[in-house]
Amino acid sequence: MLVCLRLQAFVNGALHLVCYKTTPEIRVLHFVLVFDLEDEVFREIPLPKHSDTFYWKRVSILAYENSIAVIEPGYSFDTLDIWVLKNYADASSWTKIISLDAQAAPHDIPRPPSGFYIVKIPSLKAFRKSGEAILEKYKKRLVSRNLETQEVKDVSIVLLIVTLRV
Repeated sequence: MLVCLRLQAFVNGALHLVCYKTTPEIRVLHFVLVFDLEDEVFREIPLPKHSDTFYWKRVSILAYENSIAVIEPGYSFDTLDIWVLKNYADASSWTKIISLDAQAAPHDIPRPPSGFYIVKIPSLKAFRKSGEAILEKYKKRLVSRNLETQEVKDVSIVLLIVTLRV
């Protein structure tokens, strides 16, 4: 059985989906399913090695320069790990480029009267051409983070989700 979890990356003329399948030995294999639109051919790219099969079920995929990146929350849901396929043609070139830690809400975000507040892992939405990551933070705010210098810039955009009922 083949199950595809997310369709998010279009790179090098191909669609990329994070999938898993079971083998006759009852093993679960996680991988990136690639469909080349020009040749109309499927191929598989193994995900980075990990011993926990649940680990990859929460992963998402994004375009990163001329390759792909997989983004997944860490074990305790307090980090966000970003893996990049450094050489698109080489499935063994997965490299973890950063682990982003959960951060407390900024001072201008109202806190409950109890003083208790929740830390939140930023949600990675996209990569800029410069390689900076666009992250969704508190109250749907977007920021741009340079992954080398860790500099964070407010992009002055707030995500709004509107639902219309007719």
